[in-house]
Amino acid sequence: MQIVFSLRLLKTVFFIGLTLPYQILAAESGEKIETQKLFENVLTIFDSNNTVNNQTDFKQLLKHHRLPKVERILRSKIAVTKYDPEVHFQLARVLSWQKKYPDALEEYDRLLKKHPGNSDYLLGKAQTLHWDKQDNAALEILETARLSSPEHLGVWKLQITILQNSIRQTDKDKAEILRTQAMLRFPAANWSSTTISAEEDISFTEVEFGTSVDILDGTYDNWSSYYLSAEHQFQNRRKIYSVITQSERFKLVDKELLVGFFTPINSNWNFLIDTSIAPDNKVRPKWSTFVQLQRSFNYGWNAYLGLRKTKYDKTDTQAFSFTIERYWKNFRFDYTAFATQVSGPAITTETLITNALGGDYFYDDKSYIGAAVTSGKELEYNGTANPPRSEVDALVIRGRHWLNNHWAVNYSLLQHTQGTFYTRYGYRIGLRYRY
Repeated sequence: MQIVFSLRLLKTVFFIGLTLPYQILAAESGEKIETQKLFENVLTIFDSNNTVNNQTDFKQLLKHHRLPKVERILRSKIAVTKYDPEVHFQLARVLSWQKKYPDALEEYDRLLKKHPGNSDYLLGKAQTLHWDKQDNAALEILETARLSSPEHLGVWKLQITILQNSIRQTDKDKAEILRTQAMLRFPAANWSSTTISAEEDISFTEVEFGTSVDILDGTYDNWSSYYLSAEHQFQNRRKIYSVITQSERFKLVDKELLVGFFTPINSNWNFLIDTSIAPDNKVRPKWSTFVQLQRSFNYGWNAYLGLRKTKYDKTDTQAFSFTIERYWKNFRFDYTAFATQVSGPAITTETLITNALGGDYFYDDKSYIGAAVTSGKELEYNGTANPPRSEVDALVIRGRHWLNNHWAVNYSLLQHTQGTFYTRYGYRIGLRYRY
């Protein structure tokens, strides 16, 4: 019975995680574009003398998910007319917007073979490489395009954006130098933000399935869990995500659902909120809600302020957290202080203080390995009215390794000492897919 329920719940969450982004976009888009209007829009673009810069209609088609039909129209036009570089350029962009990156790059290479040095085509190819997570190759092309066409604003913006988003401090420093030069060259452009948006943002979906095992010493039974997560990032950097988890602790099984939302407020501020529920709440909380504000500063510094309210069957907690984070060269360091207030009918209200320190090394643009240590006092909920609160010490080795542009492995190793109650040793491993 539990297995059947778990499978149904996993399928439901998986469906929600993958379809909700498109339901939201459909709601925002308003009325659908009729087929005749679609053809008129495409013909208008082709008849325009300003084809390269006329993006309005294509962005509208992108918003309404009609790009496959646009691709067919473009290919039909190519098949019956003589060579027109503008039509091939629009096809390359449409392929890129559909995430058909190899086909788009092939189309750009075909254009650049006939028109070497064309800055629009170089920019389009670099943008496609950026979306395909090939930033090093994109930067090489953008450097060439910027030096050969120094008056092309789009080339400057995309190069600065990629450099600013890099985890390497040398790239961030170069971005600041280029930004200063760009302000002098393009005084009418808006360079007030420390983060310069590219012509198009990246959207993607990631799903992950994983498991964890914890071995406890003494007389305690081992713990285990399975999870399935889905995350979608929109083109404006907003994200929605969901996770379904089945956990077994102290011979008690719980199922938990988490959903969350992340959004930029402006160039320096971000906001995150998520909430979780566990219908049976044997060892997991009935519900938990977390809100966080994040502020970005210069030179790779970030600060986070968070609040989590958690409701167990017989205990409540309210946890405040403050994190300071620093990116330097290929490294990331963070320190977090937690102050957790525990209350309940069978316990005296008290505040538990915990500190955590972590660091990660990025050995390429996306993959990293790191460690974190935690020390302080925590609550370990075990389903009783008076759960243990004790001194804790923990060490985690963590990392993510991307096998290629689509597949990655997440992993962690853990040693956690819960006062005199037990010490547990565990691992977590997950397989992640991005498209």
